[in-house]
Amino acid sequence: KNADYFLEYSIKSIKDFVDEIIIVDDNSQDRTLEIVKKHNAKIIRGNYNGDKREQRNEYLKVAKGDWILVVDDDEIYKRDEISKLRNWIEENGKYYTTIKYRFIAFWKTPYQVINGHMWSQMLERCFKNIEGIHYDIHHMVSDKDNDYISGGKYERKFLDFVNVYHYSYCKPK
Repeated sequence: KNADYFLEYSIKSIKDFVDEIIIVDDNSQDRTLEIVKKHNAKIIRGNYNGDKREQRNEYLKVAKGDWILVVDDDEIYKRDEISKLRNWIEENGKYYTTIKYRFIAFWKTPYQVINGHMWSQMLERCFKNIEGIHYDIHHMVSDKDNDYISGGKYERKFLDFVNVYHYSYCKPK
């Protein structure tokens, strides 16, 4: 919702490396729709009242690819890293269901990285599009039997050459 501040940078950082871009919009009143149309992304609009779990489940219903890369409006990938990620999936993806990598959050400026336990996260940001996949909570992806994709019977891989750069805490008030 009203995510135009970093949205264009976010889309540009991935658009050459993904097969489709799906934006779920919570009735934005800013330039979000204009930016989405400019990049020919699919858009799903609704009244989600800020419920990110519900929003994420919306794009899972229509995603067609074998793999899903989750990118929030305030997250940016470096071109060389996202290129390596795509190549890695093409070569090794059949052995895994979930790929994790570092989540680097910036505080107030794009130069000050937040460190510490809760900021050193590795989130489910790239996973196979398997039958019945859904979010139970904001960052927890499950299958049709409610087994979390990040554990149990699913194979995970941590890739140290990919990072998601999170700029939400740099947004102006």
